[in-house]
Amino acid sequence: MKARWLRRLLIMAVILVPAFTVARVTTYPAQRGAIGALAAADYGLKWCLNWKAVGVCIWLKCYGYVCSPKYSVKVRNYVPDIFTNVHTEASGIGNTEDRGETRRRRDQIIYRNADVVGHPMSAASIIGYLGISSKYICLPRTIPYFTYLDSIADRQVWRSLVPIESLYIPSLVPGLREIGDWGSVYPRIGFVVQTDEVKAAAIVSQRVGDIVTRKWQPHVYIPLDTYKLSSGEMLYFPPKPLKEGDRKTGIWQQFWPVVDDKCYVFGVDDAYYKLSWSDKGYDNNAYGRRSDDGTYGWNLWRPYECCKEKGIFLASVGGWFHKPEK
Repeated sequence: MKARWLRRLLIMAVILVPAFTVARVTTYPAQRGAIGALAAADYGLKWCLNWKAVGVCIWLKCYGYVCSPKYSVKVRNYVPDIFTNVHTEASGIGNTEDRGETRRRRDQIIYRNADVVGHPMSAASIIGYLGISSKYICLPRTIPYFTYLDSIADRQVWRSLVPIESLYIPSLVPGLREIGDWGSVYPRIGFVVQTDEVKAAAIVSQRVGDIVTRKWQPHVYIPLDTYKLSSGEMLYFPPKPLKEGDRKTGIWQQFWPVVDDKCYVFGVDDAYYKLSWSDKGYDNNAYGRRSDDGTYGWNLWRPYECCKEKGIFLASVGGWFHKPEK
């Protein structure tokens, strides 16, 4: 009995945590690549998972000629779908790779490569954290360690050697698809008009996230929903493609060169801050988010809704998403 009450208190604590408060740089040790992405995601479960019951799924269960309605709880939580690695390796772009601080702050155009990789967080980590049955949790679906996009393989479009991205309307009309006042999602290439390299790296992450969450984009990549882990006995309601500033499509958590304690959307207005978003580190020390070698990493957490299958799906009530996964 005591264990049951402790479990309920834990669930309520997760629900009541203010999941979208301002993120801070922490002293948690940062690491590169998949290991760093996994460690940061595990650290950020308390603030980024945001598990809650949001509605009900309605089913029709038939036994012979007799049918009756069945119901199951519909829940929502965020899971780390992918992590991005923004870097300067093998770019061949020349002087935009200068690592000097003076040059770093003076460049108007910054070029970066990027990789999108399936997140290694396992279902066991989330189940163990919540301490409840897997039939009440939406689990990760992307393939761990699988590369969904590599900008070097996509070099023709990523370097704008084939300028097809320039034909999109948001590339032609200023003010469309803007990430706050940081810059634009389009054109989705490696060149960013931005003097701040941390924000430039964030823009690149948003761009590759925009690509892989959509189908039939003019890039060399694999959409996230092409290869997925089994849904088991759960019916999933996936989020819409990533959209800048929209928490219903995804939130970010930096894991290199620093670890964020919470998740957020890019584009915060820091014009009136004493230190910019890029410079504000732990306990307000300067250059908190800046990397010495131009490498940056973020986890992308996306919201999923799901419910346990109990027959023929009829409808769902409550939540953000109502179109079930095919």
